[in-house]
Amino acid sequence: MLVNDQSKAWEVTIQQWLSLDSFWQNWANNRGGITWERSKDHPPYEQIRYS
Repeated sequence: MLVNDQSKAWEVTIQQWLSLDSFWQNWANNRGGITWERSKDHPPYEQIRYS
């Protein structure tokens, strides 16, 4: 849903519209945090250089 040109997602557990960032942070927090591993094939984000 768009509210004031901002995308929102409905969070059923708290019955509230959240920003997409808040929605996904809430999703991760309710599942024990972000659990996927860091890539072994790519450098850390901070080390990426754009041409």
